[in-house]
Amino acid sequence: MNNDLNLFTISAFLNLETKVYGENWTIPYKREEPLGECLLSATKLALVGTADQNESCKKFMEVLIPEVFRKLHCSFHVNHWSKEVQLGIFEMTKLLIDLIAARLSYKPVPVQLLATLAVIFDPNSVFHQKHENQWFQHSFSDEQLDGRLLSCLSSLLITSSDTHGWLCQIINRFVLQNGIRNLKRQFGNPQSLTALEYNALLAPFVKCINYIMKEKYELIFNKAINRVFDYIENLKEKDFQTESIHIVFELLSTLQKLCSVVWPHCLKHIENLHLNHILQMIAQTNFNAKMNSMTELAKLIENNVLIPHDVLTAYIIENSILWKALEGFVAPHFSKADVEKLWKIQHGSSSLISVAAAKFDSEQLNNLIDCIDESWKTQTMPMHIESIVLLGKIGLTCEKQSAVRILQFLWDATLTICLSPAMLDCFLRSHYQILSIERPEYEEFRHDYSLKCIELVQRKEVWHARSVQYLNEILRLDSTNNQKLITVLVYKYNIIDVLIENLSNIQQDMWNNTQGIVMPDTLVDGHLTLQQSTKTHLELLSFVLKRGNLYLVLKCIEKLWDILITNERANTCDREFGFSWFIDCMEDISHETQLTLFNQRISKLNPIYLCPKGNACFKLYSERCNELRDLVLDSSTKSLQPIISRDLNALVRIYQGDLTAEQSDAIVVCSLSKTLHESVLKIGGDLIKNSFATEYKNNPTAPIIAIAASGQLAAKTVYFLPWKPNIDNIKCCESIRKFVSNAMEKAASENYKSIAFPVVGSGRYKCSISLVAWTLVDEVYRQLVKYPMSVSFVILPNRTDIYNEFQKQINLIQQSSEIQSLLVIIGKGTIEVQIGDITTQKIDVIIGNSSSDILKKEIMNAAGNDIEIAYAKEYENNQKSLLLSIPSGKLPCKQIFFIKWNPNKNEDVLRQSIVDFIWNVIQHVILYKFTSIAFPAIGCGQYRCPTNIVVKTMVKEIKHQLAMRDIPLTVKFVIQPKQQTIFNQFCNQILSSRGVDFRTSIDYQLPSTWEQSMGNKLRFVVSSNSAEYKSITADFNQTMNGKYTQIIQIDRIQNERWYVQYVAHYKEFQQRLNRDTEKCLYHGCSQQIAESIIENCFNRSFAGANGILYGAGVYFSSRAAYSHTFSRPNSNAERCMFVARVLIGKTTQGDTSIKSPPVGFDSTTDGTHIFVIYHDAQAFAEYLITYK
Repeated sequence: MNNDLNLFTISAFLNLETKVYGENWTIPYKREEPLGECLLSATKLALVGTADQNESCKKFMEVLIPEVFRKLHCSFHVNHWSKEVQLGIFEMTKLLIDLIAARLSYKPVPVQLLATLAVIFDPNSVFHQKHENQWFQHSFSDEQLDGRLLSCLSSLLITSSDTHGWLCQIINRFVLQNGIRNLKRQFGNPQSLTALEYNALLAPFVKCINYIMKEKYELIFNKAINRVFDYIENLKEKDFQTESIHIVFELLSTLQKLCSVVWPHCLKHIENLHLNHILQMIAQTNFNAKMNSMTELAKLIENNVLIPHDVLTAYIIENSILWKALEGFVAPHFSKADVEKLWKIQHGSSSLISVAAAKFDSEQLNNLIDCIDESWKTQTMPMHIESIVLLGKIGLTCEKQSAVRILQFLWDATLTICLSPAMLDCFLRSHYQILSIERPEYEEFRHDYSLKCIELVQRKEVWHARSVQYLNEILRLDSTNNQKLITVLVYKYNIIDVLIENLSNIQQDMWNNTQGIVMPDTLVDGHLTLQQSTKTHLELLSFVLKRGNLYLVLKCIEKLWDILITNERANTCDREFGFSWFIDCMEDISHETQLTLFNQRISKLNPIYLCPKGNACFKLYSERCNELRDLVLDSSTKSLQPIISRDLNALVRIYQGDLTAEQSDAIVVCSLSKTLHESVLKIGGDLIKNSFATEYKNNPTAPIIAIAASGQLAAKTVYFLPWKPNIDNIKCCESIRKFVSNAMEKAASENYKSIAFPVVGSGRYKCSISLVAWTLVDEVYRQLVKYPMSVSFVILPNRTDIYNEFQKQINLIQQSSEIQSLLVIIGKGTIEVQIGDITTQKIDVIIGNSSSDILKKEIMNAAGNDIEIAYAKEYENNQKSLLLSIPSGKLPCKQIFFIKWNPNKNEDVLRQSIVDFIWNVIQHVILYKFTSIAFPAIGCGQYRCPTNIVVKTMVKEIKHQLAMRDIPLTVKFVIQPKQQTIFNQFCNQILSSRGVDFRTSIDYQLPSTWEQSMGNKLRFVVSSNSAEYKSITADFNQTMNGKYTQIIQIDRIQNERWYVQYVAHYKEFQQRLNRDTEKCLYHGCSQQIAESIIENCFNRSFAGANGILYGAGVYFSSRAAYSHTFSRPNSNAERCMFVARVLIGKTTQGDTSIKSPPVGFDSTTDGTHIFVIYHDAQAFAEYLITYK
């Protein structure tokens, strides 16, 4: 016996123990290494029944083995270990099987070893997933195992190609080493086993049950299963009071999983046992038993796999489970500690806690609220929301005193800084539910929280805009009985002035925060959009006036009109809501005030602000005031032409000469233009020089310094304005426009009738002449609408080129009709931008965004009902396609392309999505052999995307496509009449690059293996005797050997147009990442799709056809065997697989939510062999392998 005790290798054990818990341990995969030595040594001891008598051996089995094999089978690092290491781990696993089989020969049950056995029998472990395609080596036969073979391929109940041959081998090795026999004997132990031991004996086969011969397993363990059932059925009352009772429920879960495959007739019995044991525990007077029963019940509710939800619900109702569970709990002795325990057990689950809270007294309820409040420090967002909903439910049924506490808790929580809109809405929804209870005493609550809302608005704190909306909701709860509250709000809290002032402040803040680029969906206070905020303010103002029987005084009326209609910061939505409000609330304005409003504001309204609503407002007030009864304003806003018809052309002139000799009332000087600035000061003499120096010293940042002219200057006044160019053309144009508008506004304020401008940026700054000329001229005409005066452009005598460009731009505006346009030539193609209607374009293709309801509806209405039906049918048949091609119907174009596109708030993602959008369109235009196309300004209408990004990206990508492809394609950008600013931005961007040679082709060299081709041939058969052929097949066979019978042929793909695009991407990737990220990968598909790919590149339109586990893109794998699973045999059983060059760039872990690469990345991956790309030219198909 002593000799046996000394067999265990202590030195190897100690060596292993010091290393196993480190992250960078050396993988022990050889027999002569510590793990192998310990396994062999422990097995020898186990065979003679003494392994547990040696403390080191016992610790090895119970502590080290679980940790070691968890790392060897479950660690992510398994995927990166070499083949030698993988084989070594498999050998260590077999040694472990030998040890466990030997140790099962005597009692007690080795629980920890059996838990590890469950791990190595798990087909979903990282190790077995890595080797799922290993073939079953028939080293075990029925004869060797004496008819005891338990696992082989013919026994699999699954239909996948994953054979899991290694898993089958270790299961059969367990049989060979008498593991099954010894395990069965453990069930027959005359001493009763515990639930923990029974579970340990059954658990190893739960996850691998589909890899075992069901009939043999049933025959071997039939008596054992019956013995387990006897144990569970004969549990005593005292057993339900122990803390380890949860093991019984784990045992029932294990039984359920095994019986679902082997003994399905037992499932109903297991279900009844599970529910009856819960009922028995609930009936106990012991607190722990009740708590355990509630814990188990919560688990069943959350996981309806063990017991169907409908069965569980019926059982709970039939047996009054919840009430029995809580019987006797809610009493004075149910302390704060008991409430805390109940809360922690439920983890915030409202299914049980809400029932308990319904029976709480006020003190216990306060204790529960304290628990919820404390848990917020550690809970996740879903748990937060569940807690809020729970409080709302409790507040609906509790006493008034408790409701006061809950309402205050919810309100205080809303004042938390950085609360998300979803969370705030959740709080207010629960708060509102309690306030809406129809009890007389709750009117007091509604009164108090209405005042709290208006106080938030007054202080402009936290969610001040959302509080207006919430106040509106509270007041409407009892709209027939809140006259007193309305009176308090009006006369004590000045709600009318507060609402109008808040509207003005919000508008001003939004203007400042966005530098004047205000979108309706911009968030005001982090919770409401500007559009929602304006609408809510006006709705509440209207409600207060009507319920309070009040007239809005003239001062407030004029202020509201100025905020919403004539203010330069007002946007289109402000004016729409404003006009609607003045129409709907006309009866809330006295007749005298209506008359004054019309005379002082409405009748003097600039026509550019009118829209259909504005026209209706004008007409309504004019008729009511009995003035201008027959006036009907033209609501057309198609262009500036109706305004320019005031013969403004005569006010603009251009000549070559000296600005200092110009006799206009005011001349404009760029204070940063050294030459002009010094010339003016010199000719003006000391008086103007000293005056300018004094003014500049007093206010160096002034937008304008106006100095009275002196000396030999012919003008009355000189305006010195700062200006400098910007490398961003759109910002540069905006600064020029500001330069002009500031000067003309100043001249108009001083009642001047003439002004003269120089040409900024054309000297040392070397700005684009056409860009400067177009912007200056266009902005002058815009300002002339507001400030009619004579405007001169004074050009230097030696700059005839500038004079000609200005003359051209003036002629364009003077000759313009309702449709304004600009056209430039890029290589063989042309780019045109025009104001008009995209549905009237006589062009080959017009583009619609299938995700934009407004644009889609406009196109459908114009095209006719037949096209709407055609679209619906095409969409139904191709729901996953990125592009739908529809006939044109009644439209003058030939075809309509609807592209699936949605914007993204991230600017980088937005840019890439626009590039992909245009690339897809151009690709299909070429496919259909069209030569002209019309785009809308995508994202600038319904989605309110940043126009500078949209415009710059669209123009830049179109120029790039025309230059790269060198094709005779006409591209139009058709801008809606009301989007004049966007039209200007397109013109700016197009003009900014005039003179640049876009015809320069991409420098590339065709692969040396390519053959010369005649015509449009794209496929060339690779000779089977060539080194090229042998190299391809050698790589292919690394994972495909034995999985196919014949390679029919290998084609080389010679699509030069595609290759040029790929080379362009390759160079861009190299330049950006400073490294080569190209990989040779495989892509399997059907023969039909392969033909399409060869012609038109890889197409993301098919993304999702085989799943989007790692993102909605085009999938590739470094393993041909994996891509093989996606190839589809044709009628001759032939399959297709591409060998592709793929630019993976910077890659990241993918998931199903990804539709474009995350910011900063170019592709997504599974972390091993799968790569997903999102730009079709990011890969090039080099070869097509056709095989059987």
